[in-house]
Amino acid sequence: MDFIIFNGEISKQDFVTERGAQWQRYQTEGITEQYRVKKSTGVVYDFLLKACGCGWVLGGLFLAFLMIYAFYRG
Repeated sequence: MDFIIFNGEISKQDFVTERGAQWQRYQTEGITEQYRVKKSTGVVYDFLLKACGCGWVLGGLFLAFLMIYAFYRG
């Protein structure tokens, strides 16, 4: 699960690895500091987002299991 969908933040290392060409373009244009996060989200906030995301995934898997079970039982 990519947690960038929750807070819009990505680490520099992940950004360079996943979007190397974009990072190079930002460096040549000199605008990397413009996109730097001024204050990152807190540990509690990140934990809550990850817990919610995992809960949603597990809930979806549980519902899929119930649908398959109802289909075969039915």
